[in-house]
Amino acid sequence: MLGAANSLKDRKVSEVASKVSTFMLIASGAAFLVAAWGPAYSSSSFSGTFDIAMHAAGTGWVILLWAVATGCCLLGVGVDRHHWRLIGLACAAAAGNLTIATIWNDQPLWPRLAMQCGIIAVLLSHANLMIRCVLPASWKPIIHVAIAATALAACVASYLALTIAYEQVEWGLPGQVLAASVILSGCATLGAVILQRVNSKSSNPVVETPSRFTSIKLECPRCATAQTAPIGSSGCIHCGLLLNIQISTPCCAGCGYVTLDLKSQICPECGATLNAPGSLLA
Repeated sequence: MLGAANSLKDRKVSEVASKVSTFMLIASGAAFLVAAWGPAYSSSSFSGTFDIAMHAAGTGWVILLWAVATGCCLLGVGVDRHHWRLIGLACAAAAGNLTIATIWNDQPLWPRLAMQCGIIAVLLSHANLMIRCVLPASWKPIIHVAIAATALAACVASYLALTIAYEQVEWGLPGQVLAASVILSGCATLGAVILQRVNSKSSNPVVETPSRFTSIKLECPRCATAQTAPIGSSGCIHCGLLLNIQISTPCCAGCGYVTLDLKSQICPECGATLNAPGSLLA
């Protein structure tokens, strides 16, 4: 995970997310190291007696999940203005801090609040991740289904967290709806990610470099004579009008992604806004 987070730092859409997630993953790794090789002091808790290693291990897992949610919420910072994701960032911080405080204090600290903040953080981080998928119009409903299913799961989970006691196992119809929505969200999310990958490969084909093109067919704008003109400076074969022809491969100014045949005006690599097909490039 640390390697994956570090590899995203050169893309503008994930630059901030990569740096913050990298720092949090290092903190999580440090907590696991303490759990593995740190001193073993006994302490009493509501669940029995266990040593400091279990506290550190629990902290490591919380920071790990916190890093994932934070990274997803920070995607797109500096590229777009979806400020609603900051709510998910705040909720992830609240849930993480409350859970860590619970682990080290050996007693539940506002568990319902921590769970509710965690639910909101998961919902908004998932939504922010899904809107990063650049898909053709015919495939976009998959993104909407994934977000809607996650929203339904979040609503049902909030209802269960606020109204049903933790020791109650039988959740009835709400539990069934929660399970179904989670499965639907997972399948739609996986489908969107796979289609995003397929779309990015198919929309960025291997083409001849401009240096290999030596001439193009054109019609003289003055005398309408059809001809094949060489790349560079030349003249019309009929009227002598001077022609200066250049060919270059269109690329994203932010990351260099080749945008040939790309229908969307959003770069699938870094999320930057592209020039419309056929328009003059800056």
